[in-house]
Amino acid sequence: MTTTWRDEASPQAQADLDELLSAALGAAMEHLEKNGEFYPFAMSVDGEPTVDADGEPTAVSSGVKAPDVDIVFADPAALGEQPEPEAVLAELRRLLKVRAENENRTVAQRATAIVLQVVVPQFGDAVRVDLEHAEQIQLMVLAPVLSKGKARKRTFDFGELRLLPGQRHIW
Repeated sequence: MTTTWRDEASPQAQADLDELLSAALGAAMEHLEKNGEFYPFAMSVDGEPTVDADGEPTAVSSGVKAPDVDIVFADPAALGEQPEPEAVLAELRRLLKVRAENENRTVAQRATAIVLQVVVPQFGDAVRVDLEHAEQIQLMVLAPVLSKGKARKRTFDFGELRLLPGQRHIW
């Protein structure tokens, strides 16, 4: 029997990462539809836990299971006018790490996603979402970008998602 990340993750981590992936892909799609491309950006799940060890809503969440997702952008002043995507990626990782280590924050950061455009030899353009949870879970999700039409009438969709092991950057 094959073990998946869900077998090792708490119900809270599963809820956090599911919500974060959904929000990340939704935001990426908005950027693609509006601009046809985007600079890397990040998202995080902060706040009190929303599910208990059994996957049931906590009193704090008032019956709502969806975690709070915040978007995080790199500081333009730190990067210059037209930064390279790798510089943006490094700055996003730095910002998320600072947020994770900041003991003075009123709410803890539990999970992060860094979202960027990539080209994958097997299927071309894709959105990559690097997910990381404070429970030491790291995942990479590749979403092939399917486009139809030309110029202003171009529409986008995602192909079948591919889940891969991720790398540790934040925790």
